[in-house]
Order: sequence, then C-alpha cells, then structure tokens
Amino acid sequence: MEFFRFTSQGIVVSFIPDSFPVDENMNMKSVVDYFQEMYGYTIIYSHLPCLQVGSQKKVNYLPMEVSSSIY
Repeated sequence: MEFFRFTSQGIVVSFIPDSFPVDENMNMKSVVDYFQEMYGYTIIYSHLPCLQVGSQKKVNYLPMEVSSSIY
C-alpha cells in the first residue's frame, strides 16, 4: 500500500459514510470499496470511525487502520 502525508488544520473523527463523491461528476463510492479498488486493501475494521482530513472543499476519509500520527 502506498503512503501519503496529509496536513490538516484539524482532524475530525467521523463514522465511515455510506458513500462519498469520488469525482467532479459526483459519482458515489463507499470508503471500503474505494480502498479495495484503488489500493487493493481490504478494510477489516469498517465499524471504526474514519479520520476526516483535508479541507472543507476536498474531504479525505482515512480509516483508522491505515492511519498513523506524527507529532
């Protein structure tokens, strides 16, 4: 799996949304499906909340199991 670094003004813990827009045409996809299709990673703990990082305009949902914090 690839590693990405996100910088955020803050981090909001939220439950995994049923779906979110994945492109400018507002096509919807679940976080679990997105990670499986994009990274070949199967989310095991889908009951855990996600970290919502990024800006208000471009929200990124990171499942807890693929996240780590650097202070």
